[in-house]
Amino acid sequence: MTAAPASAVTSQCVRYLQSQSYSPTNERVNDCSIAGHYTSMMDKGINAQACRFGLEATGVRSSVAITACTYAQSSQ
Repeated sequence: MTAAPASAVTSQCVRYLQSQSYSPTNERVNDCSIAGHYTSMMDKGINAQACRFGLEATGVRSSVAITACTYAQSSQ
C-alpha cells in the first residue's frame, strides 16, 4: 500500500526515496513527515534522527535515509 505525501516537506523526502527505488509505504511517508516538522533546532536534530532510524528500520540504506531526511528538513 502506498500513501501520498501530506506536505511539501514530506514529498521531497518521499521523492528521493522513490528515485533510489524505495517504495513510499505509509511508514516511510510518516518517517519523512517527522523529519520535516519541527519547531526548534533541538527538535530538528531529534526529528532528523527519528526519521533516519525509522527509514533504516524499513530497509532503507543508511546513506539514503540520511539524504532523504535532509531533503525533508531543507523544504521547511
